[in-house]
Amino acid sequence: MIRKSDEKRNRILESALHLFEQRGFFGTSVNDIAKEALVAPGTIYIYFENKEALVNHLYQHWKQVLLEKLQEDQKRGSSPQELFDQYCTTFLRFGVAHPVAYRFMELHHHGPYLTEESLEVSQRVVDFGLRFLKKHKERMNLKTLPNETLLSICFGVLLGFLKFYWDMAITDKNLERQMKQVVGCARDAIFDFEHGSKR
Repeated sequence: MIRKSDEKRNRILESALHLFEQRGFFGTSVNDIAKEALVAPGTIYIYFENKEALVNHLYQHWKQVLLEKLQEDQKRGSSPQELFDQYCTTFLRFGVAHPVAYRFMELHHHGPYLTEESLEVSQRVVDFGLRFLKKHKERMNLKTLPNETLLSICFGVLLGFLKFYWDMAITDKNLERQMKQVVGCARDAIFDFEHGSKR
């Protein structure tokens, strides 16, 4: 049974996530969040010290959810290419399943209100991808670019697809097939096929 206090806290978090994603940090007030969550403004301060603490809690939570999903799904592949495909697929499925949270993280990625702890959690997501590329770079026969550049190219392909999907330019029809093709595009963008493959 969910306690009333937990229900209120959850409503605050859901409302804050929605408003921060729609209006941004500076365009959202504590009163806005309270009104959306159907609580008194003072209730929010029972759970969070201020608006900065609230946005950082949400940012850290969703970054950690994404990281744990990436780590879990990496256990399903065997070859480096299968692991790479799974890595990209996880990002896409996360964005499809949690569009508001994904857009929230993208919007607030460089926010001056993010704490060191939030930045560290965010960096762990990046480091996970960089460690993967470093470990498998030779076997995957990647292009001779810095790992940071390769990862940014990969992210660009995946996020580009998600933005079109969120804007309803892409429908759910054959979504899995489309995502598989997008993962192939990300692979083509960073693999050096001209010099063969080492899978």
